[in-house]
Amino acid sequence: MPAPGTWPREAPRPTDSHAERAVWQALRAGLPKGWYAWHSLRIRDARNVDGEGDFVIAAPARGLLVLEVKGGHVELRDGRWLQNGREMRDAPRDQANRCVRKLVARLRDDGCAPPAYGVATCFPDLAFDRGPGAGDLAGLVLGADDLRWLERALPELLERALPPAGREQGRWIDALHRLWGESWTPTMRLGARVRLDEERRTQLDARQLELLDLVADNERMLIEGGAGTGKTLLACESARRFARGGRRVLLLCFTDPLSRWIRAHVDDRAVDVTSVRKLAHELARAAGQPLDETADDFWEDLPWRAAEAVELLGRRWDAVVVDEAQDFTLGDWALVEKCAGGRALWAYHDPHQAFWPDREIPRDLFQAHFSLKDGYRCPPELRLVAEAYAGRPLDRDALDAAVAKGQLAVVACPSESSVPDKVAVEIDKLLGEGLRPGDIAVVSLRGQTAPGAVARLDQVGRHRLVRADSEEAGEQVVADTFLRFKGLERAAIVVTDLRLVEDRREVRMYVAMTRALGAVRVVAPGGSLEADPVLGGIA
Repeated sequence: MPAPGTWPREAPRPTDSHAERAVWQALRAGLPKGWYAWHSLRIRDARNVDGEGDFVIAAPARGLLVLEVKGGHVELRDGRWLQNGREMRDAPRDQANRCVRKLVARLRDDGCAPPAYGVATCFPDLAFDRGPGAGDLAGLVLGADDLRWLERALPELLERALPPAGREQGRWIDALHRLWGESWTPTMRLGARVRLDEERRTQLDARQLELLDLVADNERMLIEGGAGTGKTLLACESARRFARGGRRVLLLCFTDPLSRWIRAHVDDRAVDVTSVRKLAHELARAAGQPLDETADDFWEDLPWRAAEAVELLGRRWDAVVVDEAQDFTLGDWALVEKCAGGRALWAYHDPHQAFWPDREIPRDLFQAHFSLKDGYRCPPELRLVAEAYAGRPLDRDALDAAVAKGQLAVVACPSESSVPDKVAVEIDKLLGEGLRPGDIAVVSLRGQTAPGAVARLDQVGRHRLVRADSEEAGEQVVADTFLRFKGLERAAIVVTDLRLVEDRREVRMYVAMTRALGAVRVVAPGGSLEADPVLGGIA
């Protein structure tokens, strides 16, 4: 319930009426203790007809009074009301009567009702010792002299204006205060905000797609872009355009979860989508090569053997498109070049997401290079914070803004063992913000084999977790490693397992944080957060 007194507290609402300002001053000084008065309460009925009470006064347990204020020289002459010599459009009580009817109807719609209600009039510029004798105004008018003694005059007026008190219903004073509108800060729950941003990103992505028209004549194209610049979207569109031109296309990426997502979004039989390791495995097996995955150098040697299998099998594609190219090994590139067979090759990469320093893109395979500048995934403040892990100076204003807007929060855990429980609590909070389970991913900064990594768990709290390549990934909370989640995105990312990180923390954090469309929650023991070069100041 609001505090008793006059609202607004510091000054009346903006008005050209000096009379209303005078009444506000008088109410502020002389409103009876425990009463409420609201200046300029506006209301609209079911027919969209507006009404306004100059002052709405509430006396708890007694009822409400709408007080109409008429300034200047007011008089009744020959049955007609005049204000400063001009005939008034409405009699002094008409507006108040219309307002109180609308107001009481709205309160009843909200399940509330005051014990009684009525209207009265105030002529703050007039001094008189006998009020108007008109039947509807007799005894229900305050003048300039009454304003000095409102604490006494107002209760007497209220008793004359209101019928006997009936039974009140609900929190009618709270409802009045809400209708008057003390304060309103525009807010939007995270779920609604993310879905709105998704619509905006679709429009922005349309602009990105136009860039392909500018470089479409290049058969060998290397395209660089930071996280969230639309690389995966453009890789998918590049593959579709090659296919529409009558070509057989191979679209490769580094991880199985990303290849699964791409496959679901590129519905074209002329486009083969897979991860580079899965392709290598399938080609070697098709060529009848022995596959001993327990050998120490198996995965390092596999792409070279698969490249030989391409020759043996005579497999060729008319165009190859590569996403997350910065993670491909030299052997992977040998396989890519064999698959392309000297034909079209387009690759998308982000050097800031390169986790393995010894992996380089053979730039001599490409005839032209192009850079994507605009980031569309993360909110701008969150993106600037993430880029501090990629070598950009930390923007303190962006960090503060991301925290203030709820885009970024850090949760310090008292111990390592409490991390899963705290992760579960953050998931609960995100669901309370209107997100669905499929909008949330828990991203570990360590691999799946690390003891104690959240990415190994199947459940935290009441929440079941699935891996990023699961059939249920679109409907359930995903928990996976930052490497396996590359190229993917979720409305909210819960970053964890900082305590298990021994190297390359900056790249891990950059990849994890830039997966978020709307919010990042970092959950870790306090010591791990304090040691973080970016988040340490807000831990």
